[in-house]
Amino acid sequence: MKMSRSTLRVMNVVWENECASAKDIAEKLKMLYGWNKNTSYTVINQCVAKGLIQRSEPGFTCSALVSREIVQIEELHMVMDDVFNGSPKLLFSTLLDSKALNSDDIEELERLISRMK
Repeated sequence: MKMSRSTLRVMNVVWENECASAKDIAEKLKMLYGWNKNTSYTVINQCVAKGLIQRSEPGFTCSALVSREIVQIEELHMVMDDVFNGSPKLLFSTLLDSKALNSDDIEELERLISRMK
């Protein structure tokens, strides 16, 4: 389930608000990304058509049909396969080499790795 950046932006707003009206989602997307109402509704409707969001009436209320965790895992596997030749080691070493982690992040990753052993 490859998601476009626009779809992920909509889904993030839906996940954060559990059950929100399309109007509220559009307002949040305008605030975050400068989207106009038509763009927001177009992407929301695409998410409905793809089975990612359930639309309920009254009020065009939206709720997620797929969890954030499932999407994160699937997207991570696609990146790992496409960019890192399927190698978790290469993915992690690139992340660590990128210096995008602070000492707290590194400590937490060390704890997670220790638990997996």
